[in-house]
Amino acid sequence: MMVTILLRLPLLLTALLLLLVAAHGQSESTVSAAGSSSDGISDTTNTDNSECGLYLAVSSTSTDDNTIWGIYAGKHYAEGETVGVPELAVNTHNLRFNVVSLRHPPQTSLIKSLGFLEENFWVGELVGAKYELSKGRSISLVSGSGSLGAASPKATNANWHQQKTWQRQPLGEQAGVAHPSRGAISPFYDAVLRTLTPVKAGSEIFVDYGNTFDEKSEDGEDELTKDDYLKLDETVQQMIHFFDKHRAELDPDSKREIYSFITKNVMTAAVGATKALKIAAMLPPSADELADVVSAGGVLQYVAPTSSQPTAWLQEHGKCMDNLRAGASTIVNAGRGAFATRHIKQASTIVPVPLLQIPNKSILNIYPLKPNSSGELSRINDTVTGTQLLMNYCFGHPDSTMLLAPTGSNVGLINHHETPNAKLVWSNHTLHEKHWLQLPPEQLVTNDYAYVGLVLEVVALRDIAQGEEVFLDYGVEWVEAWNKHEQVWQERLASGDLPSKWPLRALDMNAAYANKPFLTKEELARSPYPKNVGLAVFLMLANDGASGTIDDPKTWTAPASNLAFTWEYLVEPDFIESVATNADGSFSYTIKWTKDENEAFYVKDVPHSAFVFVDASETSDQFTKDPFRHYISIPDDVFPQVNAGRGAFATRHIKQASTIVPVPLLQIPNKSILNIYPLKPNSSGELSRINDTVTGTQLLMNYCFGHPDSTMLLAPTGSNVGLINHHETPNAKLVWSNHTLHEKHWLQLPPEQLVTNDYAYVGLVLEVVALRDIAQGEEVFLDYGVEWVEAWNKHEQVWQERLASGDLPSKWPLRALDMNAAYANKPFLTKEELARSPYPKNVGLAVFLMLANDGASGTIDDPKTWTAPASNLAFTWEYLVEPDFIESVATNADGSFSYTIKWTKDENEAFYVKDVPHSAFVFVDASETSDQFTKDPFRHYIQIPDDVFPQGPWRNTKKQ
Repeated sequence: MMVTILLRLPLLLTALLLLLVAAHGQSESTVSAAGSSSDGISDTTNTDNSECGLYLAVSSTSTDDNTIWGIYAGKHYAEGETVGVPELAVNTHNLRFNVVSLRHPPQTSLIKSLGFLEENFWVGELVGAKYELSKGRSISLVSGSGSLGAASPKATNANWHQQKTWQRQPLGEQAGVAHPSRGAISPFYDAVLRTLTPVKAGSEIFVDYGNTFDEKSEDGEDELTKDDYLKLDETVQQMIHFFDKHRAELDPDSKREIYSFITKNVMTAAVGATKALKIAAMLPPSADELADVVSAGGVLQYVAPTSSQPTAWLQEHGKCMDNLRAGASTIVNAGRGAFATRHIKQASTIVPVPLLQIPNKSILNIYPLKPNSSGELSRINDTVTGTQLLMNYCFGHPDSTMLLAPTGSNVGLINHHETPNAKLVWSNHTLHEKHWLQLPPEQLVTNDYAYVGLVLEVVALRDIAQGEEVFLDYGVEWVEAWNKHEQVWQERLASGDLPSKWPLRALDMNAAYANKPFLTKEELARSPYPKNVGLAVFLMLANDGASGTIDDPKTWTAPASNLAFTWEYLVEPDFIESVATNADGSFSYTIKWTKDENEAFYVKDVPHSAFVFVDASETSDQFTKDPFRHYISIPDDVFPQVNAGRGAFATRHIKQASTIVPVPLLQIPNKSILNIYPLKPNSSGELSRINDTVTGTQLLMNYCFGHPDSTMLLAPTGSNVGLINHHETPNAKLVWSNHTLHEKHWLQLPPEQLVTNDYAYVGLVLEVVALRDIAQGEEVFLDYGVEWVEAWNKHEQVWQERLASGDLPSKWPLRALDMNAAYANKPFLTKEELARSPYPKNVGLAVFLMLANDGASGTIDDPKTWTAPASNLAFTWEYLVEPDFIESVATNADGSFSYTIKWTKDENEAFYVKDVPHSAFVFVDASETSDQFTKDPFRHYIQIPDDVFPQGPWRNTKKQ
């Protein structure tokens, strides 16, 4: 054995060197300029919503005695990529100081409930609340990943992207507008995790919980740390490379001996005997199996395989977490709303909602506070002066003191609507502790129950389209409370108790200065910022030896990652001394900052992106006097007993009684023109009717105006009128136009006369008129009429019956629209890839084919070249063809894709074409397969109201 080892000494020395370097080398990497922004920082966001990107399932860190939730990647995340969707954060102010008093000693359920909440909340600084309070402490409920991610210090692979939260932009807010929702909506959002390392699909995502979890065990410094595991992963890669490189020199015995020498002797020299033993126990028994470690995702995943799960397992045992994203609500002055990131089927789960149990609402009471003798805040008395904002986001019931704080991803953004498209149900997941529903509330914060055990789900009442806002019915009590608050708010506004022009907040100022320079001290002296906001800066300094004087300022340094933009580095500068415009149009600044009474200095080269406006303490909307506070009611039939697609949105503010859109009309004297009959080719090859059996109705019927007493239909040509949806409380109505081109006398002529020669033009004009003021961005609705509603309700009932019977598929086929979205940012498939994983049969890939006149023969070795047209108006249907296949795909320098394709023009001509850009391709539905060909779809006209539809020959024609 010794002789064998000595003969292979050069190889062993190489092995020793690589292990020592891997174990003790530098783990930090430098930042390159490529792909970085002007301040040296890049940000990656995954916008592909074609598949669930984040799952909620049982954590791999669970034990037999402690089963907990975890979050898993539904797709691959690159290093530095945001995980899931940005989340809502709801701050509580001085929660502990408001709860703790002599009347509530530590053994009470209220104190236990406080401890339970504190364990599940984050410090407010992480989500942008560093300056909310001048004294005391803010802690925040962060939904989704913030509440449900498990901890594993050795495997931490995600952390908070604090800069994104601090520099969030307005979403549904209107600067300077006073409205009743002021103070009722959390101003903190865009809380999102960002990966620290690449994360493979199926891997559990472990959140950095800071110093809360200690990596050392009873072994002390000999316990393997996260850095040890990262270096061990590098070592495995180097061992694989080592054995591959020397494959020809090593027989099986030699390979086995060297592998043993590395994992025992060399590893001991590199990391010490105790750690080496632990590492040897983790590594596979032979060098040939090292690749299994890489395939598993690293040593940690190799030794704990449940930290990574197959997608099929996640789909079966988990729940998708990223079905909702934040957006500007379609409800005026509601702020943000929750919008579907993908199509959601009726009766399917939109989002799982694990809950934090709060046995008594009184924990959210706010009392008068003042500093005690030790300087800490304490309650002066037991007079309730307000309620924490968290109340507005909790579920409750009028017959109970219990509140349930939701941790489901973006559930807090789901607004109220009296005709909701979603509802609450109890989950059937194994982690939902159903028996808790029969226990006393106060028992649910005792030691055996102080964990997240209750789970609701938000379920679709009907199909919800991608991009559609999701609504719940908040309940009668909430509606009554809101109506009362709204009335009082208007009275206070009229009396001057509230300002008619709302003060600008930090959020407004960040939006206003997103692309213009901040003010220097001279400019501020002439035109100061609002008193209630201040400018802060993430201050990170280069160690360049500068003195910090105005003539020798210190230099701001770009961090290796924008995860370094943390609240600890956020300070309030004294002023901006000067501003410079960089070559790329961005701004950089020289500032002065007083660190303390002994130290003040100037800093140059501070980028625009390092600044952020912050609300002065106790001035954000959350401190509005007498704001709205009410829980969301859980419906009676859910609360435990003991024992619409596209829409039309206003592009600007529209005044009450003004015209939203004119609607010139195409007259159709008889509805039967839209009937569909059986067809077949005749002797000349043209289609003709087989018989007079009506088999369907043209989709146009759904967009026409009509009346139950008439055969007349009117097809609207007004801009986007066909997108105006039905609502039982509409904000718009139909009226006849008073325009000179509206042929008013036609309303008294027989319908059939209106298509004769003298009348065969567009002569009738309706108008859509606002019933009240409609805000810019608000959705416009009409009342489609009683007959339409009855027809829709009947159709919806029959649809559910067909779905249950299997007459309709439970999973709807992907359409061209879905495929175009799915492949917007990823390459189309080559012929080899298609052979392994074909597109759905009901869609095909087409291409706008425009060729350069370059004399190429069109063979695979001499392909023709796709040529860019002078204008994309040249992308017309005449140039759209179906290629035979994609031969190859290339990734260009800018990250886009280009392709070589083959196309058979006719039986005599086929050729290859290179340099076809990604943008030239489009998926198309196969003939007779689009949704318009769905069996027995809904068909009904929009009813013109009785008082608008003309009396006379248009009526009573239904049976003629």
